[in-house]
Amino acid sequence: MNSSVQDRKIAAESNKGHTILLLQFTPDDNSRTFLDYDDIYKCVDGLCQLYEQKLKVSNPGQNEVQYDVNALFQYLDSLKDLGCLVYNANIKGYEPKSREWIKGQIYNSLKGQATQ
Repeated sequence: MNSSVQDRKIAAESNKGHTILLLQFTPDDNSRTFLDYDDIYKCVDGLCQLYEQKLKVSNPGQNEVQYDVNALFQYLDSLKDLGCLVYNANIKGYEPKSREWIKGQIYNSLKGQATQ
């Protein structure tokens, strides 16, 4: 197997582990919280659901919420802090991931859903 293909396969496998989402909603340290998910895919879904809940609270008269990826990313950028720890079996530990990495995972997930 080509080494770059093998490297991509290892990287993809490392993103499938248990994921701890770290959030701070406002500058107040008491707004810090965490959520844990079986994998990054469920974490991405959970973040979208958090945003959808925010929209429902902000627009109580609407039966249905609609948004685009730019609005979701603006919301994520408005959070005081956002990151996650993804378990990597290759190193037997958690790897920290940034806000931008999370946004990339969301983009890839939504792009995959759009092509199905």
